[in-house]
Amino acid sequence: MPLIDDAHPLRSLSSIFISWKIFLFAIALGSGVGPAYDTSSTLLLSPEQTTHDESIFDLATRLTRWDAIYYIQASRRGYLFEQEWAFASGLPTIVSFLTNVLVNFGIVGRHEILESTIAIFVANASHLLSALVLYKLGLAVWKNSRISLVAAVLHVLSPGGLFLSAPYSESSYALLSFTGYLFFAKATLGEKRTLAHGLGSELRPWCTRRLPSIYTFVQEHYWNVGFLRYWTPGNIPLFLLAGPMLYLLGKSGTAILFNPYLLTQETKSTSTSNSLATFIQSLALAQVILTILAVTNYHIQIITRISSGYPLWYWWLANLLSDKKTAGTGKKFVMFMVMYAGIQGALFASFLPPA
Repeated sequence: MPLIDDAHPLRSLSSIFISWKIFLFAIALGSGVGPAYDTSSTLLLSPEQTTHDESIFDLATRLTRWDAIYYIQASRRGYLFEQEWAFASGLPTIVSFLTNVLVNFGIVGRHEILESTIAIFVANASHLLSALVLYKLGLAVWKNSRISLVAAVLHVLSPGGLFLSAPYSESSYALLSFTGYLFFAKATLGEKRTLAHGLGSELRPWCTRRLPSIYTFVQEHYWNVGFLRYWTPGNIPLFLLAGPMLYLLGKSGTAILFNPYLLTQETKSTSTSNSLATFIQSLALAQVILTILAVTNYHIQIITRISSGYPLWYWWLANLLSDKKTAGTGKKFVMFMVMYAGIQGALFASFLPPA
């Protein structure tokens, strides 16, 4: 990757991040010509708001699509309906807090998509910070600045694409995931609840289960998530789209699970290297489990988004790119990531299924 400057890693990473975001935002702004596939975004606008008013914040409305609407509604008035519990409260809580701070101090006036704008800022800031933390994590684990920097750039170009810029929790999830791994690596390797209106008398099924989890019940009841439930003929194209990402996760995870020294010159002779192996294998095992669950249980297309929070495959792909023998294969994967994110950005902004 010729644009990567090893001498100034943070500056290089930030420049690539900004360029990539401009590219995706340009796609989003240039898409969506004509009537939308779905008009759910209009739920966020007041009836009296004019088309002219909406165009002022066109990027924010273009990015508040699909499940983002749930996050924005929750940030405005909390969790009202049962199915909304499928979406974690972290992002809505942060957006609601920042909105109240800005409005109460008179910094901005309240408008129809204030929460969307703030959520987009949080998502992009989290994405940048997660890339920087991944770079630091790579240094802590591999002691190789080149591999660490390339892996961080790959995270910027993650096939999660516009989902890491929109009002979704993927970017903040990646930030918390990488930060947790960083603390874990340093320790190991270094010397608001609401009730839905109209409910008082009948318990919902999840309340009486041995493990009463509203999250798993809502996923099963409203999104039909379960073992092999997504294995239908109509979903074959989605499995094909997810194929490259599944291969990356499965191949890198199993390869490093059985050979944790694959990306390092360490040997098994030191206690430090043994700790490294244990740490790396724990990352690899989590990634392999994710791959299996994605194939058997999840809506398969979300794997491109969930994968953005797992560091191991970034390092494995960065290692492919750094080796002349495998650089060609690595470049094909990077090309897939860029093409996928670009096409997905146009579909996402047009309110078409972005897979």
